[in-house]
Amino acid sequence: PNNAAWIAAASQMVYGDGDNKILKDLSLGLDVTAHEITHAVTSSTSNLAYLNESGALNEGMSDILGGAVTEAWVDSGGSAAGNPASLAPSDNNWLIGEKVAGPTLPGGALRFMSNPTIDMQSRDYYPERYTGTGDNGGVHLNSGIANLAFYLLSQGGPHPRAKTATKVPGIGMDKAARIFYLANTKLFTASTTFQQARFATAQAAQNIYGRCSREWQNVHMAWDAVGVLGTWSPCVSPPGGF
Repeated sequence: PNNAAWIAAASQMVYGDGDNKILKDLSLGLDVTAHEITHAVTSSTSNLAYLNESGALNEGMSDILGGAVTEAWVDSGGSAAGNPASLAPSDNNWLIGEKVAGPTLPGGALRFMSNPTIDMQSRDYYPERYTGTGDNGGVHLNSGIANLAFYLLSQGGPHPRAKTATKVPGIGMDKAARIFYLANTKLFTASTTFQQARFATAQAAQNIYGRCSREWQNVHMAWDAVGVLGTWSPCVSPPGGF
């Protein structure tokens, strides 16, 4: 009962009723629904394989675009009438599943994008990623790495556990969302790794905002902050085909 899913073969959503202890009815959460629908977007675009690093990126895209961005869009005034003037995320928008949390769910949410390790299982630093075979190779456990990179790119700041010295200047959720959406739908492939995602999101920032732009540089800094390393310097083409 404590799950929801996008069933690609049937093109439909399924919702658990919840056990009213850990979780309530899963259909009560906008971010839960949008998370699962974003899996449908991913499956019809990049088709990130649901295994290991590509699977963690798949989960991350659903938390980022389906969870945080969709909730912030609604909370900022987005509706059937049109888009809000801008996205103004609140602290709650960085929580996944808070509306479906039951009384015994630790912390009152499923995931915490601004500080992923609060849930006592997510990873937020690439050198400490899960490398076992459980959870399809860590698709949920390692999604926190992408979630935190997006949060820092959007809002700015250092790694919440001071794992790196990088302090990322935020560019706002509007721009960060455009970058990650373009990367997922046009540049990622089924086998994209975290390092390839770093260069793909930088390429997306370049496509939208220009090479050497503040947005391009800050994408690199966000991935530096979470330990997904890659050689780069302003105005020098990175390796990796991007």
